[in-house]
Amino acid sequence: MKNCKICGSALDLSQCQVFSSKCFLNHVPLKRYKCPTCGVIFGTIEMINGTVDTIKKAYLFCDTVYKEENSVVNETRTFMSLAPKKEGLYLNFGCGNTSTTVADLRKQNWNILGYEPFLPNPLPNIIKDKSLLCNYKFDGIMSNNLLEHLQDPVVDLVFLKGLLKDKGSLMAHSTPC
Repeated sequence: MKNCKICGSALDLSQCQVFSSKCFLNHVPLKRYKCPTCGVIFGTIEMINGTVDTIKKAYLFCDTVYKEENSVVNETRTFMSLAPKKEGLYLNFGCGNTSTTVADLRKQNWNILGYEPFLPNPLPNIIKDKSLLCNYKFDGIMSNNLLEHLQDPVVDLVFLKGLLKDKGSLMAHSTPC
């Protein structure tokens, strides 16, 4: 990473404040850095520079060690903040492997799809291939506990903006981090 993805300033990692911790799953050291210009904290460099394959392996490893809670309550609250309309089409971006939110909302007659690239097995109404999302225009897009996992959040949010149907379409992203 040569430039800060937020402010664009040149980065010399040796000049950045370092935040060190350890992964609670496998105790591997983790380093994050603070941009001296805008103050954004980013990293790890391995995550930022990782390939799709290495990131997929990391997430699948996490799933074998740590089982996330079903976040249907938080995701439903985030979805409802979009003020959805029954005739609209919605996306739960990064819906995860364990959440039942898409299925639960569809049972309530909401037209919602999920996107999860690291899903081990296909599920109904869940898209695994990001390029297939371009076949849709959404009235609203939501995510929960996702932004902190994106390699390049700015690029991903611009991509999502391009999937919105019109200027009245909304995005809602919630995260505990």
